[in-house]
Formats: sequence, C-alpha cells, structure tokens
Amino acid sequence: ALASGLREHELVALNVGDIFDARSRARRHVPLTVFKGSRRHPGPQEVVLSDTVRAKLEKLLSLKRSQGHDVGPQAPLFLSRKGLRLSTRQVRHGFAVWQQRAGLERHLNFHAVRHTACTGVYRRTKDIRLTQRFARQRSIESTVIYTHPSDDELVRVTQDLPC
Repeated sequence: ALASGLREHELVALNVGDIFDARSRARRHVPLTVFKGSRRHPGPQEVVLSDTVRAKLEKLLSLKRSQGHDVGPQAPLFLSRKGLRLSTRQVRHGFAVWQQRAGLERHLNFHAVRHTACTGVYRRTKDIRLTQRFARQRSIESTVIYTHPSDDELVRVTQDLPC
C-alpha cells in the first residue's frame, strides 16, 4: 500500500491474476476491479508498481506455490490464517497490532499509509497533477491535502524572491 497508494478495500480485493501475467511475472500496470467510486464511475483504473514491489510480489507468489496455495487467476492474492480472502477488518487489526508491537506512541489508521504514499509522490515531484493521477482522484482539491508545505520550504522559496 505504501508503494502503490492502494486503499485497504482495493488491496484485499486483488486476485493473483490482477497482479501476474501468464508467465507469473508481476505486471507494472495493475488494472483495478474494485476501487473507490467504482459504482458511480465504472471506468478503468490502474496502479503502477515499482520494480522493487514487483520483485517482492513475485517472491510472494513463489511462497504461495511452495505452500500449496491456489495461485489461479481468480485466487485471492492476500489470505487470512484460515486460507480465506483477507478482510479489511483483518488488515486494520493487523496494522494496529504491528504498531503496538513496534512501540509506536501514536496509532494511525491504515488510510495513513495511502496518505504517506501520496505525500511522498508530491514531495519527490512537486507535481500536483502527477500526485492526483497517482492518488486516482477526480478532483484536484482532494489532492491538495497531500502537499504539506513545510516551514523550511517556505524559507527556501522566500530567499529567492526579488527585493
């Protein structure tokens, strides 16, 4: 989620065939079948995966195969301990447990991962339209929340203003 900006319900809805091609190679462009607003705006959406994420997903597929899990195109990508599709509730619970075990003082909701990913894209590029596309948001106003201008950035910009 951190590298793709996927929402929790989009993440748990992924099937093996959404991520991998017939040669078991992870796709760079992953078409989503479940996404926010898909009922109102059923047009296609996709996420782009980095080479690092693709390599990790290919390791996950190898692990699933070695453990005898179903890796057919319609099989869920992420499974619960019972071998069923992971639920959003399980994701939220697991994320909370991970934060507690890590000793984090402030507990964040899972959506903070998406927010961090989108903020990271904006900070690297300073391109609000690219960030909007990464976040898959229709309105630029929704994307502005990821800009978070810092005091240091403000000082740096004001130094170059003419007197």
